[in-house]
Amino acid sequence: MNIFFTMNIVFILTIGFITRLFSLNQSLWLDEATTGLVSQMPTADIFSKFLVNDFHPPLYYLFMRGWSLIFGSSEIALRTPSILFSLATIYLVHEIYKLLVNKKDAWIPALMLATSGLFVYYSQEARAYMMSTFLVTLAIFSFVKMVKSPRVGYGLLFSLSLAFLSMSDYLPNFVILVFWIIGMKKYIASHIILAISWLLWLPIFLKQLTGGLSVSSNSPAWWDILGKFSFKEIILIPTKFIIGRVSLDNKILYGGLVLVLLLLFSFLIYKSLKAFKKVKLIYLWLFVPLGLTILLSIKLPVLTYFRLLFVLPAFYILVSVGVTNLKKPWKNLALGLLVFINLTTTVYYLSNTKFHRENWREIVLDIKATESVAVFPSMAQREAFLYYEGGPKIVEVQNLTKEEKGVWLMRYVSEISDPKDTARATIEQLGYKKVGEVDYNGVLVWKYEK
Repeated sequence: MNIFFTMNIVFILTIGFITRLFSLNQSLWLDEATTGLVSQMPTADIFSKFLVNDFHPPLYYLFMRGWSLIFGSSEIALRTPSILFSLATIYLVHEIYKLLVNKKDAWIPALMLATSGLFVYYSQEARAYMMSTFLVTLAIFSFVKMVKSPRVGYGLLFSLSLAFLSMSDYLPNFVILVFWIIGMKKYIASHIILAISWLLWLPIFLKQLTGGLSVSSNSPAWWDILGKFSFKEIILIPTKFIIGRVSLDNKILYGGLVLVLLLLFSFLIYKSLKAFKKVKLIYLWLFVPLGLTILLSIKLPVLTYFRLLFVLPAFYILVSVGVTNLKKPWKNLALGLLVFINLTTTVYYLSNTKFHRENWREIVLDIKATESVAVFPSMAQREAFLYYEGGPKIVEVQNLTKEEKGVWLMRYVSEISDPKDTARATIEQLGYKKVGEVDYNGVLVWKYEK
């Protein structure tokens, strides 16, 4: 029987791994390109030149620095850690379900997570979301093991996972409150490493916080799109958890489908209440960070579904518990429907380039084949050009002359980075005429010639 359960999770992990290899070499988008550039920086410069102007803790960037020294910084190399973290998370969800619910159904949440469209998408992204999701899940797992079987090893693992998750991203720190609600007082020693890491990090965090808060006055348009409190952003969280980043052109059909799916998943989570005592920790894992993030978003723009990816495993555990609490014919039907939804949305994303990332790689290749130059409304958006070695093609708009053969104006979020349309006006005042525009999967380029 143990061999059967082992083969189940091995098969699921294999399916998850193979699925994540499709479309893995798509172009890096802007934030991923930042990861690529930072991974090539000296470690001292990461702290002194980059992190003070960023708003993330250091762990992911330091990890990627070490990783790139061994495996390089190609698209696939940069995204591979996220794949590995996602597979480790799937395994831990399987183990958590075994510990809290039962062994025979532990494959269900593992399969749900392995085939989730949203989880697959961010398993292929060179950002910190999958690392923080893994570390949060590891903290939950090690806490359960520590409570059920008090051993020094589990206590140390829990202590380290708390410190590491807090240094991987900021919102996952809300999970720490979950352990306090459950009864952390007798495990207070596990916070020692966490406290030390925060004492060391605090000076840079305060600089980041000051810089982050200044965005509201320096760039109010940018502040508004980061994730302010709104009913739409709240609804997007369960919507994207269920269907991932795909959508339909027919908005009426899309809205109706989303409504049906929200009702279905809400019903399944409701059915999981029958096992509330067993999965109280999982309920807290899902709803405490979610509730605190919503409250925080009233003051700070943090309410975006992908920032809450670290509660997605809890979501699927509760959904799986709800499925297993159905009577047999309905259980099989619900399980089949959930797998169908996940596979459909995942295949739709992987096979449709419309849902892939911004295609900066093709922009750089195309402009290198011309005698044109590239102009950005904001030089803060040039990371992808630099990653793909298109830096020599970039000219700052104030340095542009009438002598260029052609100009490619990057219209990337120009309504935010250049609300007065200064770059376009400057180009046209120099006598350049617009001859066309191309959409590189979310990056609009206007082409000008004399």
